[in-house]
Amino acid sequence: METNQNSKVMSSNAIIITVSLKNSNSNPPKLKLKDSKGKNPKNENLTTDVFPGNVITWIPNDSSGVSELTDIKLKNKDGTNLLEGSISRLGNKLQGKVIGEPLTPPGKDRMVYQIGFKIYGDDNEYWSDPVLQMNY
Repeated sequence: METNQNSKVMSSNAIIITVSLKNSNSNPPKLKLKDSKGKNPKNENLTTDVFPGNVITWIPNDSSGVSELTDIKLKNKDGTNLLEGSISRLGNKLQGKVIGEPLTPPGKDRMVYQIGFKIYGDDNEYWSDPVLQMNY
């Protein structure tokens, strides 16, 4: 019974962000992002609401043309970093955990981060800038 409760808690803390290629002809290539909470702007302008302890997994949609996710990093060095420690690589996925201690003021902290990615047939690395927003 405890295992089931723990599994349920873990799955409710999981957020998946799917990274798809929208347009490879633009320079730089444009992404289409969506999250497992139902947000799907059909472009790169995704703001995902997160809570302390959420585990976020970024997954490339390789059938769209994204061959690899290379990194997740804070865009502005002086900005709020909502992720603990470093990003983990899990096969072709990247994963990070939202900090466990709430920041203040509630709902105001935003992290503009960058997703590094590559596309099939191109050795260049490209970057996109979505947002994570802390809520309580």
